[in-house]
Amino acid sequence: MEFTGERIIWRDPQKHLKEFRKHINWYMEAMEHAKNRRVIDAACGTGFGSLLLSTVAKEVMAVDIEDMAEQWDPLIGAAPGDLRFGTLDFETEAVDFGGDLTVSIETIEHLANPEFFLEGLRTASLFFTIPCYGDKANKFHKIEYSEESAKELIERFFPHLEYRMENGHMIGIATKNI
Repeated sequence: MEFTGERIIWRDPQKHLKEFRKHINWYMEAMEHAKNRRVIDAACGTGFGSLLLSTVAKEVMAVDIEDMAEQWDPLIGAAPGDLRFGTLDFETEAVDFGGDLTVSIETIEHLANPEFFLEGLRTASLFFTIPCYGDKANKFHKIEYSEESAKELIERFFPHLEYRMENGHMIGIATKNI
């Protein structure tokens, strides 16, 4: 697997140490919200973050558009908790696994219809990161967000939002009306 900057390749972090550290920090923060909860890791990529979540969560269902079994298989045996992987296209299929928390690390900007993804989440809480560089184009992103447009999008589906901006990224936890 070639490093493009969009997926963290856990077997060779030295090639992309800055991105790896950033993602590790975000997953460590997500772990605070995942304790003893049923978690969905949306767009899990190679699954290293899913493995981290499984150390504190009751169970983790990790899903990605791409079947990455060769990356995932070694992680399943290493997981201290209930960790499962599957494939899902967030543009056409709702994330309907139940659960308490969805973790979405740099996912939303890759979706042409993020409303479909957010509306389909059945969890009460969402931990997320979204790059907010405005019009700075990234060839892998379908939508570029500003802080205001990202905030507006998340609050339509998860009205209770707490976030911070850090190095051009919105990092937050949001909950639905309960």
